[in-house]
Amino acid sequence: MPSKIYISLVGVVACVLAMAAPAAAKDGPPLTQRGGHARVVNASCKTTKTDYTSSDGSIFTSSTTYVDVSEGSVTFNQARMGCILVRFDAVSLVQGSGGVEFVTALLDGAQMFPGEMAFDGDNEQVPQSRAASWVATNVSAGSHTVQIQYRSFNGQTVIMSFHTTAIWHR
Repeated sequence: MPSKIYISLVGVVACVLAMAAPAAAKDGPPLTQRGGHARVVNASCKTTKTDYTSSDGSIFTSSTTYVDVSEGSVTFNQARMGCILVRFDAVSLVQGSGGVEFVTALLDGAQMFPGEMAFDGDNEQVPQSRAASWVATNVSAGSHTVQIQYRSFNGQTVIMSFHTTAIWHR
């Protein structure tokens, strides 16, 4: 049991640090890939603006292909080329045994790094707060749209409510 508490505490600390990082970071070199099977990236990203949308409505799907999160789209104006950071959080519930919910973020229709993420799983019918983040470098100046999408792994109903999509940009 202590290992679960430690892992949870590490996750909370990482989330707090990630939320504070955008305001203090400076633009750095483009994302780089490091060895092994996992793609790992390191960069810094100076952002000066935040745009977001937030909803207290509930949405659900049993689709195994991606569908847009309603009220999960943010259009923003990037003042000059640079990076963006996207964070999505929601209260989520997967109905039934063996279900998994996946989320992804699209920037102008293209999937952002790191791509698809497992967002929630069979959690004994208890809605829980969840969050996921994505990054993009060298985003050109001008108007852009980020759309969050979600899907069910195996057709089980997945439900989200109280969701927010936030974009840190220039």
